[in-house]
Amino acid sequence: LNEGETAVSAEDVPTWVGLQSGTIAATPTYASLWDAPSYTTVISEPTDAPLTFENADLGYGYAIYETTLAAGQGGKLMADCRDLGVVRVDGEFVGYLDRRTTWGWVEIEPADHPRKLEILVEALGRNHYAAFNDASKGLRGKPTLDKVPLSGWTMKTFNFLNWDDEKGAYASEMDNLEFVADANPSARSGSFYKYNVTLDPTKDALLDMRAWRRGMVCVNGTWV
Repeated sequence: LNEGETAVSAEDVPTWVGLQSGTIAATPTYASLWDAPSYTTVISEPTDAPLTFENADLGYGYAIYETTLAAGQGGKLMADCRDLGVVRVDGEFVGYLDRRTTWGWVEIEPADHPRKLEILVEALGRNHYAAFNDASKGLRGKPTLDKVPLSGWTMKTFNFLNWDDEKGAYASEMDNLEFVADANPSARSGSFYKYNVTLDPTKDALLDMRAWRRGMVCVNGTWV
């Protein structure tokens, strides 16, 4: 703090925006990354092992990895996920892979028919020093299910930091998402939420993210 400044306590921080006047829509719309109308890159030719973000020319953003589970396959899914992964089987959420915690595996129940395995991965940032020199992101190596390596991976990427030469700035790809009023609850892990906020008059605002687990914030097309 500078001389004469006073620290602000958590109780003094507004729950959503620090405004004397302003309204926010009570119900947001949802846009699922799983079903985006378009992606930055689509790698449809299956690979033996998943590509990292760097090998797929993805700096920042999200990637969806997909493969097919054979009938009868199930057990403990283990993967070196950098850094946070949301796992679905046939469109149903089954768990998280999180490098920051002990969530390095997810239990998948077997079934008597083939199923689609999807892992939505977000990178949290990179270190490039000392023992952290290898900071590649995504799924590293070959994931295993019940200790059996999984192959035949395809990949879709959604890059939120694409440089726009004409604008001389990073372009938002939010326009490539389709926001709807009624979303499947099982798809909300891996979704963006859109709120309409009316500020009258416009004043400084604070966004309280203490209850968030992960997320990105975009205001009027600009990442904040």
